[in-house]
Amino acid sequence: MTPSVSLIISTYNRPDALRLVLESVRRQTLTPMDVVVCDDGSRDDTRALVEKLRDSGFPGRLVHVWHEDRGFRLAEIRNKGVAECRGEYIVQIDGDMMLDRHFVEDHARLARKGFYIKGTRIMLNESYTRRLERRGRLPMFLPGLLSRGIAKNRIKSLRLPWPGFKKTPTYRTKGTGIGANMSFWREDFMKVNGYDESFTGWGCEDTDLMDRLERMGVRTFKTFHLAKAYHLYHPESKNPRLEEANRKLREKIESGEIRCSNGIDKHMTHNG
Repeated sequence: MTPSVSLIISTYNRPDALRLVLESVRRQTLTPMDVVVCDDGSRDDTRALVEKLRDSGFPGRLVHVWHEDRGFRLAEIRNKGVAECRGEYIVQIDGDMMLDRHFVEDHARLARKGFYIKGTRIMLNESYTRRLERRGRLPMFLPGLLSRGIAKNRIKSLRLPWPGFKKTPTYRTKGTGIGANMSFWREDFMKVNGYDESFTGWGCEDTDLMDRLERMGVRTFKTFHLAKAYHLYHPESKNPRLEEANRKLREKIESGEIRCSNGIDKHMTHNG
């Protein structure tokens, strides 16, 4: 049975990209019951965009969760976003990921108890990204295998909806994963107390969450050629505190921690 799905989208001061992402959500073959924009302190134009789309008849429930800009606090704003979700299964993306129209449906169909899913990204180049942002609208068709808009790994643009997912190359255990495209059961997320909000600055908060889920016994699948998402170009950011974050991550792995102390529970005033 397909679970009820909530989609969370993290963003920060990039409304042109977010507009494209939300338009791709409109096209989904499976409409999530919630779409929660997790805003890490953007200017008012992001809020205005979300309100405009909500008022124009956005499918499902569209929510904007914001907190003050006090530096990179992605772990905290994602926790606040999940606290607003009503679905039993959470699909998580970044606000620069345009979605194939089967994206939510693929995640929901692949969902299995005792597992979380790591997705992949199809990387778009700078010129194609800038052209899309200037136009301000989603193209009729997202880039395919021969598109010049894809920067690398064009083979990822093929969608191969094999039957019997667990018995085909669609499901692969382990491998690398990113928080820009992943999904998990809300109850598993709550058991580990969500993201550890002591991680600030870019890096390690996703890896820590995945490590703690796996220490709890939740295994992982990595998708290939399903749940496709197109990553809009941006320059690589740097975290001056990355070495500190990596040290903290190593310490947590050595301690065997599963449930973090600085997590989502402080935000759970409703929705259980």
